[in-house]
Amino acid sequence: MTEVSNPIYELTQMTGRLKNVERRTVILSFEVNRHYWTVFLLSTAGGLGISAVFIPLFGFYAFILAAVLMPIGIFLFYSRQSRGLQLRQYKALLNKWRNVNGIFLINGAPFADPMFIMHEPVTVQSKPSREFTFASPFENQPIKPAIGTRQGN
Repeated sequence: MTEVSNPIYELTQMTGRLKNVERRTVILSFEVNRHYWTVFLLSTAGGLGISAVFIPLFGFYAFILAAVLMPIGIFLFYSRQSRGLQLRQYKALLNKWRNVNGIFLINGAPFADPMFIMHEPVTVQSKPSREFTFASPFENQPIKPAIGTRQGN
């Protein structure tokens, strides 16, 4: 008897959060990741466009700039961070540039004055303000041994 699986679970790969991860496109009989192919084409076009501006100044050597800009574009828009939220590199850079210290952001919008202080700085003196003496409370008491005393001798 064959078991029929629930079609909802089979569709999650096509409609879920990671639906575009394994999408491939065929180009000249080669299968290529669709997102990588898009990033490659856009970074190539951007690198060639920027190097076209410098062709009157540097001639053929301006295409070296395109060869440098293509891997940079692929790195920024295709690779992800290895730690944390694993954002794309360009998103992490944008977050770093937009960061404003001392302002709470919720969904990218500044939050009104916070209702509580999460951290309040405290100053500590490096030297004590007065001299401390460590006096024993038994200092002036006579010593009375409790064990080892002979009685009757």
